[in-house]
Amino acid sequence: MQIKSLIIRNSVTHVDEMKEVIKVVETPFAPFTRIWCSHEAERLSKLAEVGFVHAPSLISASGNRFTMQKIDGRSLNRRSIIDDESFRRILRVVHQLHDLEFAHGNLRPSNIVIADGGEVFLIDFETCCQKGNPLFPLAQFSDRVRLYLLWKWNVAPSVQIPQV
Repeated sequence: MQIKSLIIRNSVTHVDEMKEVIKVVETPFAPFTRIWCSHEAERLSKLAEVGFVHAPSLISASGNRFTMQKIDGRSLNRRSIIDDESFRRILRVVHQLHDLEFAHGNLRPSNIVIADGGEVFLIDFETCCQKGNPLFPLAQFSDRVRLYLLWKWNVAPSVQIPQV
């Protein structure tokens, strides 16, 4: 059984007038719910501490919910065509994340947002790992595989993927 199957509700509410997103997780196990929520909130907080600006800022957290900055832009989907420069920006953002000793762990197109000015943001840090976590090498490898698949499916074939 997957851990995510224990989640009853994992909802995201956008509060546009305040540029905030509220994320709520509910499970039948209260301690698990708090751990699940606090993990993502703590990752966002730690990323801000180390200067990673390509993730939503944490506003507040308590219990089974937290509030973060709303990122304006469009998230990619599997069929989005990505131009060469946008892909290079995504690559630089993920490299920066890895250089800061973090790995996203779920780098799928819907977790990559391109802001109106072209800036790249990553969202959904539920599976983010920091170096020292036994799952860090696996999460980092997953990020690299996902980058390769993103390139293969979504970028013009003339671009050669740089070494990650």
